[in-house]
Amino acid sequence: MLRVLILIFLFCLHVFAKRIPVIHDGNDDSHIPHLKYIASLQLANREEDFFCAGVFISSKTVLTLASCFYQNDVLLNPEEVKIVAGRGFRFEYDQNPFNGILEEIILHENFSRSSLENNIAVGILSADVPSNKNVEVLDIEDIASEAPNEGDKCEIFGWSLTTLFGSQHLLSGEVQIEAKDKCDNSGHKLTSATICAGPYYVNGCPTDDGSPLVCNKKLHGLIDIRPVGYCSMIITNRLGTYVDLSVYREWIYEHANGNSASILSSRIFLCLIAVFIAIFS
Repeated sequence: MLRVLILIFLFCLHVFAKRIPVIHDGNDDSHIPHLKYIASLQLANREEDFFCAGVFISSKTVLTLASCFYQNDVLLNPEEVKIVAGRGFRFEYDQNPFNGILEEIILHENFSRSSLENNIAVGILSADVPSNKNVEVLDIEDIASEAPNEGDKCEIFGWSLTTLFGSQHLLSGEVQIEAKDKCDNSGHKLTSATICAGPYYVNGCPTDDGSPLVCNKKLHGLIDIRPVGYCSMIITNRLGTYVDLSVYREWIYEHANGNSASILSSRIFLCLIAVFIAIFS
């Protein structure tokens, strides 16, 4: 029985020690630094027609904005959405890219298209995203549990940052968290879960909606530029707005199919059952 207990202990140790890295600086890539958990949302029937971004929070789940799944005021069907990852360049695949189709779209139950309150959603993939040198999954524990502080320095990522027609490669930019009333004064339509950041010239364009805002190595928000249809910060000097993920942390946990927390809990349960059987058998 001692041998069985030792094997169970080693298995449990392996489970708890196996952690996915959180943030990658990308310096090991010769062409462009990029985060490996960023996904591009594209229309499945159109080549290179990307309309939003998202973040892998489990092997089958992409976190993004609810508003992303509406095209011309019509909610997309899951099979109309293609998820592409492992790309630093918009029009050139990196080695080992991932292409997957959604099988389910889950919008926040209180999402309002008019006010954009609760603008959060997940897309469930029909197949697991592979973990390789270009594609990885964000540890769901690294979604921030509270909002960033005013003055915090953060990074944002996207293909269209500062550029109306988009960049050939994934870009990053440094922003600073500002008081929420500064965005309010700039004409933005704010919600109860809005993060405000500047300067205005480092921000997102429409196809960057859903891209990550990272502060202190935590995922704090998703770019949410509001429904303006152009790069509002360049034309009107407006600061950037982001969905505060700390507000929706529990919702994300609940709807992240196969998330790391539930996997970990289930494995703990299996370990306890195995120990119980070994002792009393």
